[in-house]
Amino acid sequence: ASMAWPDVLAEVRQLRVAPLVYAGMRTAADGAVPPAVVDALRRATLAVGARSACLERAAGSVLATASERGIPVLVLKGLALQNLAYPAGTARWMDDVDLLVSSADRSRLGRLLRRRGYRNDLRGEEDFFAPDLSHSVDLHTDLVNTTRLPARGALWVEPFRVLWERR
Repeated sequence: ASMAWPDVLAEVRQLRVAPLVYAGMRTAADGAVPPAVVDALRRATLAVGARSACLERAAGSVLATASERGIPVLVLKGLALQNLAYPAGTARWMDDVDLLVSSADRSRLGRLLRRRGYRNDLRGEEDFFAPDLSHSVDLHTDLVNTTRLPARGALWVEPFRVLWERR
């Protein structure tokens, strides 16, 4: 049976895994993957890489300023996974930057973001949008997001201090 390449590409888009699939497809035997499919994956991978680079720069800048101010912050979810679990040089599709901060330092980090032009009046108090609305930085005080479902908090109750010491 032949591969239904349009379906494969649709699934790759839906699952947001173009860079991972592209990395695997590049090593496939010549002719095994149609050139148009490889090209579509390459273009999607470049777009994900550009977005990822933007988010990495934003996170790096916020983390550097927070560090200068003595605010301990940990990177969560997408950016952390990209750097810890993805093959080197492979970008991960991300919507935003997720940062974990202690409850005691959350307001300080929020003020720091607002001084940098970020605003948190669009979606929720934990979602800080960049001045140009190109991305957001989401502040978390728990590993599990309890903003919309407080009962989730019982799933992982380790205090920030313990996580910070284990980094």
